[in-house]
Amino acid sequence: MITDGTQQHAMVARGHVPVIRFAAPVLTGVAVLAAVIALAGIAVLAYGRMHGPTIYRGVSAVGVPLSGLDQAEARARIEAAVQGSLPAAVELEAGDARWQVPLMDLGIEVDPAATAEAAWRWGRSGDLWADSRAWLLGLLGGYEVPLAVSLDEQAVYRTLEAIAPEVTRPARDARYDEGSDGRLVVVPEEDGVAIDVVATANQIRRRVQQLSTEPVPVVTISISPKVDTEALERELDRAEKLIAEPVLLTYGGRSWVLDPETLRAMLTVANDGSRKNAELTIDRERLRASVASLAEGVGLPGRDATPVWDGQRFVVESAGMGEALDVDATVDAILAGLEDGERRFELRTRQVAARIGNAEAEVAAERATALVASGLTVTWPDGSQHLAPGELAEAIRFTAVLDDEPRLEPEVDMDALRQVLERHAPAIEIPMRNADLRYIDGQVVVRSPEQAGRALDLDASVANVARALETGQSQAELVTIPVEPQVTAAMAGSVQIREVLASAATYYAGALDNRRHNVELGVERANGALIPPGGVYSFIETVGAIDLNSGYKVGYGIIGTSNGSVSTVPSVGGGVCQVSTTVFQAAFWAGLPIVERNWHLYWLPFYGQPPSGLTGLDATVDTDWGLDLKFKNTTDDWIAIVATADGEWVRVEIWGTDPGWTVQVDEPVVTNVVKADETMQYRESDQLPTGTSLQVERAQDGFDVSIHRQVLRDGEVIDDLTLRSQYLPSANVTLVGTG
Repeated sequence: MITDGTQQHAMVARGHVPVIRFAAPVLTGVAVLAAVIALAGIAVLAYGRMHGPTIYRGVSAVGVPLSGLDQAEARARIEAAVQGSLPAAVELEAGDARWQVPLMDLGIEVDPAATAEAAWRWGRSGDLWADSRAWLLGLLGGYEVPLAVSLDEQAVYRTLEAIAPEVTRPARDARYDEGSDGRLVVVPEEDGVAIDVVATANQIRRRVQQLSTEPVPVVTISISPKVDTEALERELDRAEKLIAEPVLLTYGGRSWVLDPETLRAMLTVANDGSRKNAELTIDRERLRASVASLAEGVGLPGRDATPVWDGQRFVVESAGMGEALDVDATVDAILAGLEDGERRFELRTRQVAARIGNAEAEVAAERATALVASGLTVTWPDGSQHLAPGELAEAIRFTAVLDDEPRLEPEVDMDALRQVLERHAPAIEIPMRNADLRYIDGQVVVRSPEQAGRALDLDASVANVARALETGQSQAELVTIPVEPQVTAAMAGSVQIREVLASAATYYAGALDNRRHNVELGVERANGALIPPGGVYSFIETVGAIDLNSGYKVGYGIIGTSNGSVSTVPSVGGGVCQVSTTVFQAAFWAGLPIVERNWHLYWLPFYGQPPSGLTGLDATVDTDWGLDLKFKNTTDDWIAIVATADGEWVRVEIWGTDPGWTVQVDEPVVTNVVKADETMQYRESDQLPTGTSLQVERAQDGFDVSIHRQVLRDGEVIDDLTLRSQYLPSANVTLVGTG
């Protein structure tokens, strides 16, 4: 029996029989399509699995096919291509300008390994749909993997910064300037140009990825000005009024002017960025810079409290308030006043406190007093000296420490302490004295023996005393060092004097009695001087003091006057310069190096006469002015000065051992001659008896002169000397006695 439900089902089935018959071809098609898709999927999966570790078909890099290669093989192919094609430099271009930039300067590095890895990963994302599309793209059109290139962004920036002056220009705001009629005109704005660093860097990277030698354009962007012509033209009348007259700034009797040209440069237009609400004003920062530049001439700094020594202790000189330019208040006043038509402004100031107050100085004064209150005893091997508190106080200085807690630090001033010890040095030191050896009548004699000396080692002594002060000690040891004589009496037996090296002679017959006395006394004291090898001869040290106590008399000497001329006047030791000149001429002809030589203020012609004289070959000495004659013994043996005077001639011979050199001297070269005034001048002198007269100076032209000397040994120049002298013109002068 068929139930109702079975019957119903049978009816439904019978009702769909025609439909089933109609859909059969469709189902067959769907089944076929599904089969095709399944087969395609299987084929795709098979394609994906087939390549395994190798790169898919159609993939390339730097133009090199990489299909079927593993990563190592692909890397080798890419490296070969890069090595053969990668340019050494990138060429940047901007307009007509070109710059060759080495890749290394841009920090550019090419990575074939990373490129090969990227080629292998193409089509291996794990997303079958995306990967299959990639495979199809490779099969149909191919895919080029970009070359992996890195660059140093900072290096690129530095490179572009270096070329920027030739590429960029700043935006120029519209501005006011003075027209030909003296009125303001508006100078139009100009757009600026800047380099787009990121875009240019990307261009550089792409060129390298392409292994291209094509120039890389420097990418630029336009920079708009902030102020345009329209804004300034709207405010032109107001601008005229603002700068019509100069602005006067005053303070304490002084004044400064901001002229219209300066004010014009300060004009600016403030806006909210839209340029619609532009308002003319004076640029605050430019005005502030002008006002700030006056700061050094305005006000007084605060006076720091300072400890000073009052003879017993350090006391404090009180601090005082100072005054300084208040730049912002002054700028505010000027800006406000200009709106009201004012043109004169008093600079605003503000009070400034001292850096160091009384309390800080009191603390430092107490500490410094404690350092020196008891004085200090300094000792040396055979003596001692107490340094009083006042002397030690001279060596204390105060240094301001300006940190979170300003203060004064008492310290020992090493230079000042050195000066204190230098004052005591004469009581501590013993002068060194060389033995006075003289060559007299062919024999070396000892006139006086040597004496060892002692010198104060100031550096070490200052350090000891400073340390004692800083650590509260009551005494400090001074350090002394022995000073050994360079010439001893024992050397007399080893001195060998063999022959004359050079000689000189000057004429003094007819000299006044006092001058003749001084010449002959100077010769006596110069005679026999001995100079060791390497030693330096000093005329002043050899003859000693030139004064009345040393036996010299009043002669005549040459001095300079306040108006730049010269004068011959009575002078103690007048005539000694003839001795120094004769010694100098002998040393000159001997070829000895001249260490110090000074010429007379005017030329004395008898010094230029034969047998040894030349124009310009003289040497003056003066103990009052510290003028000396010095030359060095550069021979290998001792040399001796043999000096004689016979009433007519001063003769000087330099003896020693022939050093084997020759002396060549050129003729003197005279230039810049200044003619002398030959008018006789009469001058009163209380050194001459009344009723007597004496001509002490004769008119001689002034001139410059140079003498060139060379000393040669075996054809080689071992000393090259050019003596230069400048002589003033002399006059005819007669002294008239009033004594």
